[in-house]
Amino acid sequence: MKNKKNINFSGFTLSKGTSLKGDDAYGVSQSKNIVYGIVCDGVGSADAGAEAAQRSVKYITTNLKSKPKSWSIEKSIHYFIESINSILYKESQVEYERSELVTTLAMVVIEGNRLYGANVGDSRIYLLRDGKLIQLSQDHTVEEAGYEGVLSAAIGMQEDIEPYYFENNLQKGDILLLCSDGLYTVLNEEEIVKYLPLGATRLVKTASKKVDDDLPDDTTAVVIEIQENNDELVTLKEQRLLIPEKLKAGEVIDGYELKKPLIQNERTWLAHKKTKDYVLKFAPVEAKEDEEILDLFIKEAWNAKRLKAPFFPKAVIPKNRTRRYYVMSYIEGESLERFLQQGERLSIDDTVLLAQTLLQASSFLLKYDLVHG
Repeated sequence: MKNKKNINFSGFTLSKGTSLKGDDAYGVSQSKNIVYGIVCDGVGSADAGAEAAQRSVKYITTNLKSKPKSWSIEKSIHYFIESINSILYKESQVEYERSELVTTLAMVVIEGNRLYGANVGDSRIYLLRDGKLIQLSQDHTVEEAGYEGVLSAAIGMQEDIEPYYFENNLQKGDILLLCSDGLYTVLNEEEIVKYLPLGATRLVKTASKKVDDDLPDDTTAVVIEIQENNDELVTLKEQRLLIPEKLKAGEVIDGYELKKPLIQNERTWLAHKKTKDYVLKFAPVEAKEDEEILDLFIKEAWNAKRLKAPFFPKAVIPKNRTRRYYVMSYIEGESLERFLQQGERLSIDDTVLLAQTLLQASSFLLKYDLVHG
């Protein structure tokens, strides 16, 4: 069991019967503030299933940790699954003239309280919440009578792949289970619920003990336990803050003196504190009654705080504020429109510099899955 801040995770695998080495592979780790978990079950009927499983785990986890900064997690998951599928499929055709580098896949990525997941084949992803076990993945198996358990999709089986993808929010106390079919075909749902909180090793060894240590298939589990809600958005929302209906010049809020509104709805103000000018943006009045509008404003403030780059105003969310607002640095200047209306013209050098700045700012926004309005 490894403890990484607010998340506990573990992984364990046992080979079937008396085999010393199985066809399953798994990986579970954390890089910065993101947790990665993956289970691959090499298809036993394929000559190179074990190799396919091991290579898929290594390829996807390695590439996810070094993904381009501008790529979203969703895009990265789809791209790397499709890439390893293409690599294994093409190698199989060259070396075996048929699909032999074949494996199932179940994977999750956790950032904050957000869960991103995908699967191909019949390796599964479960969520245990409040004593109830929910299967989040979707089995890719043939549903026709007489073909039960036959895979309809797997990594390396076909030239093109369509993984099942999903997203969810996680809560404190949630437990995720990624496993090969060797686990859930031996343990029933009640047994999984009972032993899942005890970690991957206990879960797999319980399955082995149930069949007198003669597992009919390789059995692997990765268990990820959410000990705390790691999402700052939830914390920000739970703060009890007033949303003023009207604001007026001269009013002092938490030491900031309001000078004048900067936009027509009078929710964004030029303010002064000590020797500096700032910009205060208040939540819309409608946020008092409309939870969706409140959520949007909280996310806006949170995103503004994350945009730490020279081409964005610095934004902060004061810890001891009494109203729902956030603060931005005030930058004096004029709009491009007004500049041109005054008869001024941009030089070629200034135009190139402006274009470069806009492209850099756009790339920075895309890194956080944001599109400016």
